[in-house]
Formats: sequence, C-alpha cells, structure tokens
Amino acid sequence: MRLSDSLVSAMHRLDSDSDADVLLQSFADLVVGATPHFKLAWFYIGDPEADAIRPAYNAGPRSDYGESLVVRRSAAELNGPVRRALGGGEPVNQNVPARLTALQRLLPGAARAQRAAVEAGVRAVLAMPFQLPNRPDWGLTVIYADTEGYFDRVGLEPFRALGRLVQVGLDRIGLRESEQRSRADVERARSQDALTGLYNRTGLDARLREVQSVEPRDWWLVQLDLDDFGALNATGGEVLGDAVLRELARRLLDLAGDAGLVARSGPDEFMLALPREQPAEALAEACQTRVSEPMDVSGTHLALSAAVGVAA
Repeated sequence: MRLSDSLVSAMHRLDSDSDADVLLQSFADLVVGATPHFKLAWFYIGDPEADAIRPAYNAGPRSDYGESLVVRRSAAELNGPVRRALGGGEPVNQNVPARLTALQRLLPGAARAQRAAVEAGVRAVLAMPFQLPNRPDWGLTVIYADTEGYFDRVGLEPFRALGRLVQVGLDRIGLRESEQRSRADVERARSQDALTGLYNRTGLDARLREVQSVEPRDWWLVQLDLDDFGALNATGGEVLGDAVLRELARRLLDLAGDAGLVARSGPDEFMLALPREQPAEALAEACQTRVSEPMDVSGTHLALSAAVGVAA
C-alpha cells in the first residue's frame, strides 16, 4: 500500500495549495492514487443535517458513481456510513456485502443503494468527519474500497492522519484568507472615505496615477467646498449632515460617470477628476447645478450651494 507516500505528498500540498477547492481535489486525487483498491474518494463540506448531501471533489475510477450519489435522510441512508459519521462525529467503517442483510431488507431504498454500490465494485466504505475552523459546517472524507473488510485490515490510523492533514490545510487557508481580508480592510481605510464610500484624497491620487499609467489623458481637477455646512451640521445634527453628504456623493458620482473619479477630500469638501472634454466654465456650472438641486433628506427640505474651482 502506498498510503504513507500519499501522506507525504499531501504534507507538501499544505504549502502549495492556497485555495480550498484545489486543496480538497488534490487530497481526493492523492487518496485514490494510494492503492488500486480505492475506487472512489470524495469530500463534503456543509451542514451535517442537510436534507441532501452530494459528493464534491470526486476522484477515482468510479467517480461516475460518486457523481450519481445523493445521500438523503431516508431510513436506509440514516443507517449508512455518511449520515452516521456526520451525526456521531466519529469515523464509520462499513462493509458492503454481496447480499442484503436482514436489516437492509427492512429498510426502503436499501436494496437499490446496495445494488448500485456492488455494481460500482464497492465492498467497503470509510466515512471520516472533520470539523472546520470557525465554522458551524462539518467536513467529511469518504473512501470506497473494492474489498470487503479492507479498512478493518489496514486500520484507521492512516486515514485519521489524512483527516488531520485536511484540517491543517484548511486552517492554513482560512488564516491566509483572514490575513488577506485584514490587509484589504487596511488598504480600503487608507484610500476610502468611510461615510460616503468615495475615495479620500490619498485614494484619489493613487487611482489617478493608476489610470494615467494605463491610458494617459488630460484631466480637469474640480474642488467643491460646501457653503455653510458647519451651520447645517450644528442645527440639524450629524445624522442630517451625514445623509446630506451621502446624497451629494451620489449626485457627484452620477455627474462624473464611468470615466470620472470622485473623492471626499475634507469634512465639507469634494474633489472630482474628470476628462478634459468640456470648457472649465461649463464644468463648474454643471457642478453648481447638481449641488443646488432641491434635496429632501429625512423629511427636511434643503437647498445647498458650493464654491467650485476648476484647474488643469
């Protein structure tokens, strides 16, 4: 049996596979490559109480059998290795006899399932559950062998070790993904205004450099300073002021279109970078018009104005 060699290969995969889908498919491929006795291996990740459990990451010469499997909550399948392993949290090793047992004859659907397994060359099934890091879902490894009593003879320890490797691999991937999300959050905080979702000044400058490096063009830079916004905030409160800023952000994004960039550059200041496709005076007037359009926010009717400057 070459299972020990497969485990060594699996350990190397822990560092090379950064995606859970790739990792699980790699493990399934490694398992069925360990010995010709293995006809099929698959994984399941999900709710252990799901009404229907479908194999994923099928591997092996009888992967067609795995693709046809749906483990439901019938009496026969609740007594099978998949449901028992997920329900009990422990490995279940179950042989597939050539003939129905007395118990199987009493369970609806058992004859059909047993016949399909035998026709696929399956005579023993091992279901190995494992917990997922920081998730309520469970994972399950299921391996099918062509010899009755196979897992009794080789023992379960190599497969327990394989299950631990899968957990370690998924733990590492989860940690890497968490670190990537943290870095993305930090980068977003550096470049994005939290209230409006617009760029901040740092983000606008960085994005403008990126755009220029790909497709250089001439730009207008528009500075827009709201008139008397501090007084509005003082009389109407921050909730009203924040709602006004979000509405202005929406209007300016609409004005900028797909080609323009918009940033909130200060507490009551906005900046736009727009392709130089119209005169500066016309652009300033368009900005003034958008800002001064009547606004109903939280039941309050407002008419705003702003000082607008345009520079090349």
